[in-house]
Amino acid sequence: MVGWHARPFGIVLALTAAAAWAGYILLTRRVATQLPGLEGITIASLVSLVLLVPLAVFTVDYSTLNWGVIGLLVAVGVLSSAFPYTLDTFILRRITPRLYAIITSFGPVIAAVFGVLVLGESLLLQQQVAILVVCVAAGAAIATQREQPVSDLERTARAIP
Repeated sequence: MVGWHARPFGIVLALTAAAAWAGYILLTRRVATQLPGLEGITIASLVSLVLLVPLAVFTVDYSTLNWGVIGLLVAVGVLSSAFPYTLDTFILRRITPRLYAIITSFGPVIAAVFGVLVLGESLLLQQQVAILVVCVAAGAAIATQREQPVSDLERTARAIP
């Protein structure tokens, strides 16, 4: 870690990203539990469509569009947004936001492992230590997770179909 130093702006950006991720998890959980089926995803998709299509109208180079490009754009949209957000909605209906956050914290670790195994990349000692810290933190969070006490009123409410 010779020559490593943290820049305040980078720390602010990292904390902002963490807050945005926490907000995403909590809001997605709320939408998933309040709206049936995929209504939340549908509404969010329509809002993003209304916001982005006007920008696309003025920035797209229409001379490069063909059915192959359009098909690729649809595939990217489905695989990078629609499918993952739909999975998030179904998952967050079944597990706690805390457990979801722990599970998703392994995303960069999994990406690093695949980088080593598939692409033949090598990890610096600093990166290996970071992976170890994430794994230990996630393990500690899972090990210390406790069931929340349930009141009689909540038990009664859950029993009602």
